[in-house]
Amino acid sequence: MQLLLQQTFNGLALGSAYALFAMSFGLVFATMGVLSVAHGAIATWGALAALYVTNEFGVPTVISVLAGVLFAAVLSVSVDQIAFQPLRKRNNSLGYIITSIGVWICLISIGETATDN
Repeated sequence: MQLLLQQTFNGLALGSAYALFAMSFGLVFATMGVLSVAHGAIATWGALAALYVTNEFGVPTVISVLAGVLFAAVLSVSVDQIAFQPLRKRNNSLGYIITSIGVWICLISIGETATDN
């Protein structure tokens, strides 16, 4: 019985995380009209920032999660200003997807290199 309750709790927690991620993906698409496949990479960088703050400074988990969210927000705004803002003048939807894939590849590659050391 204890295993059933634990697995039910695990399923609800994981499902909630998926739902939050899906809602944020939909919110970005609805407000900006950009199908951003780099959304997951930005969330990954937020998690890496939270892990870094926890490991290097020994702060509590709640504060490190807030630092990760703040870092992901700053990264997201920066990516928007650098990569997507110039495309808004052209109104090219294919350019959004190609740029988003490029940002995704760059962020994941930099993350892999940073975690290898």
